[in-house]
Amino acid sequence: MVGIATATGPAGTRTTDGWRATCGQRALSTGQKLGGARDGGAAQSVGVRAACLTREPSTAEQVEACAAAAGGEVTVVDDLADAARWWRQADLLLVGADVAGDVAAAGLPQRADVHLVGPEPATLVGWSAPLHASVLVLPDQSALLSALLSSTGRDSGGRAQVLRLVGGSGGLGVSTVCAGLALAAARRRWKVAVVELATCGGGLDLVFGAEQSAGWRWPELAAASGHVGDLGGRLPTSAGVDLVSAGRGDWQRAPAPAVRAVLGSLVRTHDLVVVDAGRGEDPAGTELARCQTWLMVGADVRSVVAAQGLVALAGLQEPGLVVRQGRGRGLPAGEVSRALELPARGRVRDDRTVPLAAEAGDPPGRSARSVLGRDCAALLDNLDVRPVTPAVDESAAPGPRRLAS
Repeated sequence: MVGIATATGPAGTRTTDGWRATCGQRALSTGQKLGGARDGGAAQSVGVRAACLTREPSTAEQVEACAAAAGGEVTVVDDLADAARWWRQADLLLVGADVAGDVAAAGLPQRADVHLVGPEPATLVGWSAPLHASVLVLPDQSALLSALLSSTGRDSGGRAQVLRLVGGSGGLGVSTVCAGLALAAARRRWKVAVVELATCGGGLDLVFGAEQSAGWRWPELAAASGHVGDLGGRLPTSAGVDLVSAGRGDWQRAPAPAVRAVLGSLVRTHDLVVVDAGRGEDPAGTELARCQTWLMVGADVRSVVAAQGLVALAGLQEPGLVVRQGRGRGLPAGEVSRALELPARGRVRDDRTVPLAAEAGDPPGRSARSVLGRDCAALLDNLDVRPVTPAVDESAAPGPRRLAS
């Protein structure tokens, strides 16, 4: 049993200081078991659709019945030690009223697709705001829960790995590295998209040399909300990469509902979604189950000090570290990692071909043998990407679209 601080719940109730691990985890699936067996085996991240955090037998039974009726799948987890893992991995998360206080006290990051379940409406409503969750009263709303589980079970497109790249200071080339990562992913035959969220970024399509390519950019997507269908064929593309780019003129930032809707669409239809998050101004994506944030920091003293302030100011939660090396940035990556107390994911070095590519209207890192191409390929090895199609030799990738002069 893992203890946590108690929290005061609705109507003055108190939560327990931990969950009893009496039953381990139970799984119900129309196909293969999802993981987290009674013998304490590790939960598997592949194929996870829905999870229910509860230690109340009646709640677990009602959720399992709804899943069985819908032909969906659900994993019941009653051990707090596994809660954080399922919180990250499950596409749909159900939280029983009996453990809502424990979950709130655990300080887990806000995420989408969380629903409180239980028999008492007042208790559920009381925990709705702290957990940013909707409410499903059981058994009264069993039909709605079945519909949710059925929809989750039918979603065979998988969920993309989302990678947010944040610059610890200015002048590091975050957009260039986002492009390099996306192109390296495309060379592996991953379906990849890049989303520009940096304030006044100027247009990611310019980085790819695709400013004249047809397709929807943020001004056309700004009214999106809720569930958005497949955007395939509607976005500008370059070298096999779908682009969600900023507009021109006085365009500043995409509205939060549009960002959530567009990211939701992309994660259903892509293997990897790279987010150019600028200085971390927009937290979009952090609520998604499979999201990582990487902080890019220059390998010099001033950049490290600036990054220390940004981590606290932007509220970055345990980001991975990408060390930007080059002229005037000679600190070893290990020293930067120790100074920031962050795990290093890799490095990005200066590449003299990048400015030449920009002048020619080509994307940066288009060659797998370039410095940027090699560094970005090494960074991708840190990600848990589950491509629909197998990886191939990076040298076999298609070339980028060239603009007509």
